[in-house]
Amino acid sequence: MNTEYSISEIKSSIYECIKKGASAPEIMSLLFLGNQFVSKESALWDYKYELENDDASLSKVIKQISSFYNSHGGYLIYGVQEIVKDKKFIPVSIDLEKINIAQIRSLLSNYLDKTVDFSYTETTISIGSNEFNIGVIHIPKRDKEDRSPAKMIKNSKNNQSTPDKKLIFNENDVYFRKLDECKKAVYSEDWQFLFSSRELTLLKTKQINITIDHNLPDKKMIFSDFVGRKDTLSQLWEWLSDPFEYTKILAGDGGKGKTSIAYRFCQDFLESTPIGFERIVWLSAKDKQFSGIDDSFYELRQVDFSDYNSFLLALAEYCALDTDELESTSIQNIKIKLRSALPIFPSLIIVDNVDSLEQKEQLQIVDACRQFGQNNIRFLITTRNRFSYSDDSCIEIRGLEKDDYEEFLDSNVIKYNLQKPTNRQAQNIYSATDGSPLLTQSILRLCRLGDSFDSAVTEWKGQAGEDARSAALQREIMGLSFDSKRVILCIFYFDSCSKTELQQACGFGKLRLNDVLMELHSLFLVNAPKFIDNEDRFSISTTTKLIIKGIQEKLATDHAKLKSNIQKSRLGLNTTGKKGNTKRIGLAISQAIALMKEDREPEAIKTITTELQRQPQNSDLLLAHARCIIQSRKPDYEEARKILRSAYDNGQDKEMLFDFWYNCENILGSTAGEIEVSKIALSIDKFKIYKWSYYLAKSLVFRSSLRTGVDKITDLTDASIYLSKAIKDPQNKNKDEHKSESNEIHNLIWKNLENDMSISWVQSYNFMMELVDHGDIRAFIFKNAHRCILEAESEAKTQRAKLQVIKLKDRFNKSIKSLRKPNASLKDLSFEINE
Repeated sequence: MNTEYSISEIKSSIYECIKKGASAPEIMSLLFLGNQFVSKESALWDYKYELENDDASLSKVIKQISSFYNSHGGYLIYGVQEIVKDKKFIPVSIDLEKINIAQIRSLLSNYLDKTVDFSYTETTISIGSNEFNIGVIHIPKRDKEDRSPAKMIKNSKNNQSTPDKKLIFNENDVYFRKLDECKKAVYSEDWQFLFSSRELTLLKTKQINITIDHNLPDKKMIFSDFVGRKDTLSQLWEWLSDPFEYTKILAGDGGKGKTSIAYRFCQDFLESTPIGFERIVWLSAKDKQFSGIDDSFYELRQVDFSDYNSFLLALAEYCALDTDELESTSIQNIKIKLRSALPIFPSLIIVDNVDSLEQKEQLQIVDACRQFGQNNIRFLITTRNRFSYSDDSCIEIRGLEKDDYEEFLDSNVIKYNLQKPTNRQAQNIYSATDGSPLLTQSILRLCRLGDSFDSAVTEWKGQAGEDARSAALQREIMGLSFDSKRVILCIFYFDSCSKTELQQACGFGKLRLNDVLMELHSLFLVNAPKFIDNEDRFSISTTTKLIIKGIQEKLATDHAKLKSNIQKSRLGLNTTGKKGNTKRIGLAISQAIALMKEDREPEAIKTITTELQRQPQNSDLLLAHARCIIQSRKPDYEEARKILRSAYDNGQDKEMLFDFWYNCENILGSTAGEIEVSKIALSIDKFKIYKWSYYLAKSLVFRSSLRTGVDKITDLTDASIYLSKAIKDPQNKNKDEHKSESNEIHNLIWKNLENDMSISWVQSYNFMMELVDHGDIRAFIFKNAHRCILEAESEAKTQRAKLQVIKLKDRFNKSIKSLRKPNASLKDLSFEINE
């Protein structure tokens, strides 16, 4: 069979055929080569022997067509038989009359909630004097504007061909194409793909998608490591296709992880942004958060809202409305303005911790979200209150599942440097906390204080989550020394204070204050110092505040006077300038985006440049300036590139910057620039390793096409290294596709080595073994390395060259022996070395 073809190139050509609806003859010209079919099925085509008219066969066709439609589109090719599994496909004689197109259309209408406008064509291919008829069904790709994937509206008929009569599909099932299989959407990553643009990813396609705008808080302020919750995340992704419910509520007891789930969903949302959304808005009434995993209290950013009115104004600010003007108007007028403005900025809006407000205002906020919600304006609310809404709009968050909880507990035990609990003790902790991450951390804090696992669990068992947490913290607070109680009370009155402010309020010397702060920090009651304005600052968590508020008189006899003195010391402090600057920047950027949407580009750019005159080195403004230039009708990519570099030099590290920058370098034809941007992005550890490793590999592959000799092979080998990193990243959901692309690069490396006379066989051998080090242990690679040795041996004339060949053989044998499960064919390649 002719093997001189590239699967990636064929996929690219087939993808173009799908877009234009190419018919059978053109498809066969791409897939039928050398009297055999391309020996691979993929996400874009599937070979079929024939189509029977029984219920099971027809149900499978429905599933296959919906899978292709929900993914990239594709072709079902009838009249092809698989002779050798995944290796050899040949044409066969079939009766194409069995393919009843009218029947298939009727069944699709009966079982799917979407209309799939497929087409059917036929052609003939010849092998010698034999002719074979081929039938091809073309399935178009679901339109980008149709966000919701096609789903089954009723069960298939029983499959009589299996003993258990298992159904081919069930009502509400959604299928998609992954590699050469039809998969049911189950996991969150499945839904991420279904809601994405579903563009076919190929190494030759270098331009990347832009990360949408967001104002998410720093991940470490929410959680350190996220565990489990796959079902909940999958529910949230599925919710995006709900045509009636635009508001979803995550409800559950404190400490169960509602905010963490919402944040993780946002992270996944950023990674695979559904078509039609342009940003994520995070609004929170929470100002402090404790992370047991990081052993720290974190000061969150200023609260976004504290009541119903401020919530509406916070929304208005993100819609580029003049909040100063709206503050003097009625609630009804604000809501009218919001209803008009929100669709301009299609968003996923997180409303976190609404339970910190009065019950009446909580209900008002939930009602407002339901009123404002649209298909491209979705609200996700976290609260401890379930309210009275239906199960369709509310997801109850319980503790972690047992397996996930064990993983969470193990990681915390290691972090806190505690002895691993026995299975019985772990079960007791799980039962006592009901799987709550925060309550578990509180129990572990008690263990840090000296309690055994058993005694700590005894104190907690049977108590409600918040009561148990408060009881544990109150015990810690009341056990403090006299001076430590006074200091923590001062921090409570300050809310956030410097060491100098504490020293003046408490009247302690520096050494004594340092000792007290060390005691408080060791008990996790005060956050780790943060270097702000050249001085450490301290604060306490919201939970600790609630406890101290009720026991102030127990912490200091002169607590009223202490509070009064601290309040007086705070009078006159003016931070409105800084807050005003931040607000001005946010309004300028929001206003510019709104103007760009109205095609008022000059005004949008002027809005940003005017504010840049006040703050010429503000990285957010610089990024916004570049964004406006790039998204204008006549973009100046050269100018945008300069501005993006300036934004980076001034501290901007949003992933959006690197997305824009990479695309600028791509459009300007600077492969060297693409490589530089990718390497910088990889050096920033908060970005996805696999994403930027993959893009760097793409750029290196493209540069290799412009080079020759060892330089060409070096670029391809470097691309292999970065693709290997992408494959090894546990967060990579496209490992199988990337592994296939890696193999293609390795095949290309060998093809060039084999034909390039400027590269020695010894060098070629070293390149082959480097690919083994990258994880490619296919027999193809070892056979090529084996041939390199044989060729080098035939050319070896000097004693030195012959000794070098012996070393190559020895290294080759050791490499085969090091494999966990080397097959017989590889063992046969081993050399007998005569000393």
